Amino acid sequence: MNVPADSVDVWIKSAKKKEYDLPERKAFLDKARIYVENKEDSVAARKLSEIAYQYWKLKDTVAYKELNHKARLWALKNRDTFLLADTHWSDGTIFKQIEVFDSAYFHFNIAYKYFEKLKRDDLAANMLYGMAFAKGRFRDYTGAEVLMFKAITKYKGVKNYKNLYSCYNHLAILQRDIHAYEKALHYHGIALNYLEMLDKKEHNRLIQFSLNNMGLVYRDQGNYQKALSCFNRVLGNVNLEKEESNHYARVLDNRAYCKLLNNDTLEVKNNMHKALGIREHNNNKNGIVLSKLHLTEFYAYAGDTLSARKYASEAQILAREVKNSRDYLKALQLLSELNPRQSGKYFKTYLNYNDSLLNVERNTVNKFTRIDFETDEYIKENERLSEHRKWLIASGVGVLSILSLIYYIRVQRIRNRNLLLEAEQQRTKEEYYQLTIKQQLKLEEEKRNERNRISAELHDGVLSDLYGIRMQLGFLNLKREEEVSKEFEDYLEELQAVENEIRNVSHRLNSDTESVIGDFNSILRSLLDDKSSIGGFKSVLQIEEGLNWEVIDEEIKLNLYRILQELLQNIVKHSKADKVIVAFGLNNEVIRMSVKDNGVGFENHKAKKGIGHKTIKSRVKRISGLSEIKSTLNKGTEVVILIPVKYS
Repeated sequence: MNVPADSVDVWIKSAKKKEYDLPERKAFLDKARIYVENKEDSVAARKLSEIAYQYWKLKDTVAYKELNHKARLWALKNRDTFLLADTHWSDGTIFKQIEVFDSAYFHFNIAYKYFEKLKRDDLAANMLYGMAFAKGRFRDYTGAEVLMFKAITKYKGVKNYKNLYSCYNHLAILQRDIHAYEKALHYHGIALNYLEMLDKKEHNRLIQFSLNNMGLVYRDQGNYQKALSCFNRVLGNVNLEKEESNHYARVLDNRAYCKLLNNDTLEVKNNMHKALGIREHNNNKNGIVLSKLHLTEFYAYAGDTLSARKYASEAQILAREVKNSRDYLKALQLLSELNPRQSGKYFKTYLNYNDSLLNVERNTVNKFTRIDFETDEYIKENERLSEHRKWLIASGVGVLSILSLIYYIRVQRIRNRNLLLEAEQQRTKEEYYQLTIKQQLKLEEEKRNERNRISAELHDGVLSDLYGIRMQLGFLNLKREEEVSKEFEDYLEELQAVENEIRNVSHRLNSDTESVIGDFNSILRSLLDDKSSIGGFKSVLQIEEGLNWEVIDEEIKLNLYRILQELLQNIVKHSKADKVIVAFGLNNEVIRMSVKDNGVGFENHKAKKGIGHKTIKSRVKRISGLSEIKSTLNKGTEVVILIPVKYS
């Protein structure tokens, strides 16, 4: 398939555009995947890694894992250090997103070692930031700080001011967690200095997050006026609610809680409920928990213990559901204060959960230490195995050569005979089906020629003779009685009517619009009619007008015919369908065949076990195509075949 090299980049970029719907974005990735998987070079392998990550962003985890694993195997085989790092970077990013931080740390660490080896400080710094983030989530503040400063050193070397801002902002958050408020404000100040080096649009976007974080530090310090000043500056942006609704709700809730702590309840209740409403609309579960905790404290302050217990209980349940340990413990603390009779129960639960949380954090911190050690061992082992593999291959090749030679001499004759027989059978089958298709086309052509011949015979022969006879009869000057004359005229009119009828029949026989179309469409229709008759189902054949079978390569048509035949046979045997839709289309030089039924369906993983499925996969691969089977129990099955066009 001749595809310009930049087309793959265009398809990947198109898959990122949100103006396309999900099926269209996946279709772009499928095109890129078909092209790249047929290549065996480092550029294609790196594109494979990029395509894999885009599949993850479109929530296709199966395709992501398959392609990322394939890219990593290629990298190991060909000792492509950058691609190895890139595949681990992707895994680390994904584990970070789903909050499996120990696995994220493991993959970031491996990627970091490889990027260090390549002297790619910009990318190595990204891995250090990810590792520091993971450690911070498990309250390994010292370890996180050490890694963050290593990242800062590298970012300074490449003058990446945006990431330097992110590093100092994160350091400030870590210091707030350990109540080192002055140090936190110091790091926020440095972050703001780097923020000034960014363009205006980026500056205006990020300053809102910094001001909110600084407001939280001032609030925890008890400096409520400075905290409120920071929150008010953020909320002064009139477009914030529309452009960043989650952040707007966060700051609105923080300001209301700060006012409550300052014993100022004006508009606090309304603002807290407004923030909660936005978070519920956005399904921001962690935000919902925090809003309900703040409402708990408001109602407790207002003396409405019943409402306070309600929100505390809801916050506790949701915090446990989303595994938000910090807010879960806060909810237990509030419940123990609001329920004096059950305070012992809540306090005991609080202590048990806090102890278990501390154990998890200690174990995870120890696990990070083990990962640091094991990562070096993992990389060394890979390098050692790579060298060792060379010696093993060299030795193995010698031994296997001898064994293979002995085996070859003993069984080659039988094997060759079987292979020749199989090849002959396969060739005979292919020739049979190709001859069948050609014969059907030839029959259609002969039918059309015969119709044209009969049409010409009627028009040029019989019609001309009848016309001559009628004209001669018309010139006769017969003296006849009135009654005989009238009868004579009637016969002339009937003769003319016969001429007209023969002329109409001749035209219909010779009409191109009425003739049978002797092409591949009629062959497909015939196959579908035969199978629908046997299977007892209704069938629909849809073929786009732009699909011209006459110019399509014979091998593609033959294999499509055989694939459709196999699929229809499976429907007849297994599906119990009463309707089947077969559709053919052409888009961007790719033929798309879809076969859909409304039968009993099956579990998708079982499709790979059937011989029929293997036969179809084999044929699709033979013509450089891609197949996909989607089935749901009791709802039917759809098989989609994508074939790159090859012209005859």
